[in-house]
Amino acid sequence: MVQLTSAGPYNTTTTESIFAANTRSSVHTPTVHIVATKVNWAAITTESILTAIADHDRKGQQQFLSDAGFRPSKNFRLVHQGRFYSSKAIVGVANGHAGDLFLRSGDFTGGKAAVVKNLDTLGFVVDYRDEDGATGGLLWDLATTHTYTHTDGVVRAPYKYIVLLWAIARRQRGLDSAPALRDVRTELGTLLAAFAVADTTPQPEYPWIALDGHSWWEIHIPESLRDTPRRQLRSRSIADDLRGGLSQTVSERIDTDPKWTREAVALLTTLITESGAPGSIDELRSSLNLNPVPTPAVERHYAPKPSDPLVQHVKVTVQRRSVERNDATEFTTAAPDPEQERRALRREAALQNLYVAYRESRGCVVSSRSITIDDRTEMPTVLSIDVFDDTAETLIEAKVDVRRETLRTALGQILDYARHVPHQHTALLLPEAPTVDMTALLYDHGVDIITPVGTVVDSDGVITAVDSFTINRSPRSLSVLAADDQLWNDYSQAAIDLHLPTGTIRITPTDPVTDGDPGHKIIGSDILPDEPLHILAACHPGEDPESSTAIARYQQLREHLHARGYTIWDATGGSADLEYSEPSIVVSGLSDIGAMQIGADFGQVALFTLTRHYLTLQACTSSRTTIRRYALTR
Repeated sequence: MVQLTSAGPYNTTTTESIFAANTRSSVHTPTVHIVATKVNWAAITTESILTAIADHDRKGQQQFLSDAGFRPSKNFRLVHQGRFYSSKAIVGVANGHAGDLFLRSGDFTGGKAAVVKNLDTLGFVVDYRDEDGATGGLLWDLATTHTYTHTDGVVRAPYKYIVLLWAIARRQRGLDSAPALRDVRTELGTLLAAFAVADTTPQPEYPWIALDGHSWWEIHIPESLRDTPRRQLRSRSIADDLRGGLSQTVSERIDTDPKWTREAVALLTTLITESGAPGSIDELRSSLNLNPVPTPAVERHYAPKPSDPLVQHVKVTVQRRSVERNDATEFTTAAPDPEQERRALRREAALQNLYVAYRESRGCVVSSRSITIDDRTEMPTVLSIDVFDDTAETLIEAKVDVRRETLRTALGQILDYARHVPHQHTALLLPEAPTVDMTALLYDHGVDIITPVGTVVDSDGVITAVDSFTINRSPRSLSVLAADDQLWNDYSQAAIDLHLPTGTIRITPTDPVTDGDPGHKIIGSDILPDEPLHILAACHPGEDPESSTAIARYQQLREHLHARGYTIWDATGGSADLEYSEPSIVVSGLSDIGAMQIGADFGQVALFTLTRHYLTLQACTSSRTTIRRYALTR
């Protein structure tokens, strides 16, 4: 059967930033299509579906649907990596990419019985609600959640999304599914503060209460308060006692459907990112310690080029190799200044060799990597990584100076390498610390800074000897360390000696406090002040606390706190037997957020907060927290 059809442009009804990019309209001439009787599901594969999705992303939703002869879905939507697609249209185009006919809307029947079932078999998620007149399922409910828009009319407050992402993380870790707000207020407040869209700090009770009635959320409001206006429920005295959490329907999906959970997390990630609010989504996800969710077993795909639509894959091979002990005897004589280049290469090679020798002298394993990238269109590209610290799982790029242009080049290199090489941390090895502005740029991308200490330099500016190396960590790197259970357990069992005006007292952590713990036993009523005390240190993880660098940084911390008028006392923290110990500082008058910021600025993974009731270990750049009771002895 031959049918003459004409495809024309029409308006999309979805939010462009979430569902499609670069939407544009165009005029088409009539095209002849053969009407097929059914979809060739035997031929359609995961790859052909991904190719159709790539077509959609390249063209934009309106152009894609217009070309393919479909209208936007009203209920059934394929969800992939945080974006929505018309499931029927994707299948129609995938049928053509699979070697059969490109099908149009009238050529086959979509819906639950055919499209949903087969896409699920291929590893994809279709969002829908099995009701007459439904306009979408639970994931669509997320995408259409009402959010507060800042007065600039552009930035939207992502607070509801952050609360829901936090709740998913709790569910995956098996924590109390409906905690009282008072028990999680500090944790939520820290997460929300990083994404504040106004001058005032967001209060957790606002999204906590505002989500009431949402398909994703259940809040337990006593019958006596059911008729209370929402603005009154938001008062702290009431909201703190209200228990809330994911709805039963959502909880069951998370418990039983990893594919759906993966897409829910991806969608929330997209919504938070595209809200325009400040804050790092990578740091948020890292701080929540979200469990990895299995992904479809397919190769990494890139949208095919219009000139060669059959080229769909990039093959990447990573090979471990020994570090080259480079003496920089080879250099480009055609360079504008060959002698200057020779000196620069010598300086870089010497710095790299010294770092490798230093790490190996401490029993660490150091190697390198080569990356071969074959996109099947030209000769493969081979990239060489300067140093890979296997012990610290750190990908390192060495540079000879800290000029802006040098560091921008290095940042691009290390971000490129990091796409292909598994790692925990990334770092630049530099001869000295960069400017504050460039440090901020590197930290924004999660890149640490390694510099030598106690250098000996020859007449060519080559560093010939060092005492040690120090590493200044980005907030992301500190969050990664906080997620290390062994390191966190060591911190949480630390004993602390407080050298207060009334004498020295020892704080020894005991039993952990769980969510909803009703106990409020006062331990130090006659010794400790009413307000919380924060205990800060300055020694970096793995650093010798008696090194000149650690001692100097500790003194800088004291001066920093003193200059701002805080009351401080000395403290000593370390193992229970104090075989290992490091100097610390007790601070009065700091807020939790203020203490976390100072801790992060001085390279600390975590800090302690001491009250008359509890000893809290709080990560400086994530929401990880352990609350314990403690024994107090003089």
